[in-house]
Formats: sequence, structure tokens, C-alpha cells
Amino acid sequence: MAATVKILSYHGSTPSGPDVKNQTIRFKTADDDGQNAQSPLVIPDSGYQYSYVKQLRLSAETAPTTVIENIRVFTDGALSWTDCGCYIVTGGMTYLDPTSQQDTALTGWTDNFGTFTSANPLLISGHLAAPNTGAFGDYVRLQLRVGSSATPGVQSAETITFRYDEY
Repeated sequence: MAATVKILSYHGSTPSGPDVKNQTIRFKTADDDGQNAQSPLVIPDSGYQYSYVKQLRLSAETAPTTVIENIRVFTDGALSWTDCGCYIVTGGMTYLDPTSQQDTALTGWTDNFGTFTSANPLLISGHLAAPNTGAFGDYVRLQLRVGSSATPGVQSAETITFRYDEY
């Protein structure tokens, strides 16, 4: 029987967070995924403002038949938000306290959201072998940068897809 896998969005000084599979996460100036207008990113007069870092990781509620491996993540290939950039990268197995990155670009920041498509996914290290359950694979970190020419208001949804092979 196939494993039941969630996508967890981790927050706080110790990693914990809700399942966001088939849900929306919001980039904000707060370390949460609340679906509200609180803590919005403000368009700066000059330069950039950065969101809190989002850290996603897969977690199995039930074990795979044998193994889950070949984990990858990708986007539709474009970020359609004017004067915004999004950084997406694997973060290894080490959790980063997002509050340490408040309005600061992650080290090595690069606007690479559209780089990773179904034809060129971002590969995630790690696997999960039966009979194990719980979190597996590297963290996927995302951060949004808003520039001074950004369009105000709530932007259109973008999709991030996780895929893996299960045997």
C-alpha cells in the first residue's frame, strides 16, 4: 500500500508546522502560514524587502511498501509577480531558525524560482525505507524578495510540486 505523505511547513525556533499539501503558503514578515492579511511584505521605497524563510519537508504518516526515493521539486517555470524574485534551494537536513533571517536575504540568494521545472527539477537528497515513517529528505527553503517597483496587493497563486518514486 502506498505511503501517506504530507508536506510540512516548519516554523519557530524548533521545527514544527502544519501539513500544507494542497494548501496555500504565504510569504510574509511573520514566521507562519496563516491565511490572512497580517504581516504583509511592504513594497520598499528603494532596495528590497525579504520574507521570512519558508522551510518545507516531506513526512510520511504511513510507511512505503519498500522505499520512497528520487525526491524532486519544481515550479511551472515562471514567477509572474512584478519586481519580485523567489529563491528555492535544498537546505540539507539542518533546520534554520527563520527568525534569524528576518528581512535578510539567505546566504547565496538567487532568483531561481523559474529554473526548476518538471523537465529540470530540483533534486532533494534523502529517502525513506519501510517500515519507517516521519520526516524524510532535505528541507526545501523558499524566500521571496519584493522590490520597489512591485505591484501592490495579493498576487496570483504559484504552484510548487513535489514528486518522488515509491516502490
